[in-house]
Amino acid sequence: MGMADKMKEKAIPISSTGKSNVVVKQISRADVIALNIANAVVALQNQKENIAGAETFEGYKSIESPYIKKLIK
Repeated sequence: MGMADKMKEKAIPISSTGKSNVVVKQISRADVIALNIANAVVALQNQKENIAGAETFEGYKSIESPYIKKLIK
């Protein structure tokens, strides 16, 4: 028994519905494009926030940071 088999035994389904080959709803190509654009905007905003957070953290690690100076005193 491999690791994949062990993990399958412990897996929890993400929803109470089972898998099915029945198509519930079709999405038009225009809707797909609109969703992709909306997701791209959200991803870009997340990336900007991630970079800003990393830069803030880098500033706190600096010896010149007011936060570090307060800790040293």
